[in-house]
Amino acid sequence: EEVQMNVIKRVAKAHGVSAKEVREEMLKAIRAGRENPDPSVQAMWNRLFPNGKEPTPEEFIKVVAGVVKAEGGC
Repeated sequence: EEVQMNVIKRVAKAHGVSAKEVREEMLKAIRAGRENPDPSVQAMWNRLFPNGKEPTPEEFIKVVAGVVKAEGGC
């Protein structure tokens, strides 16, 4: 999770906020996404995080980065 924490620190520095603030905002966004009632959104969450648990910001970064890489993104 060191790489993911470095991402959070870089985002914090770029926006002039603390890493804690970045994590808190990411958690808000993660919760908003998980609570979205749209079936296609719920299907995506179930595909990315099949255990049904709320991912930490670090877990979210790791999983989403893996998907982007596997699908030929960045």
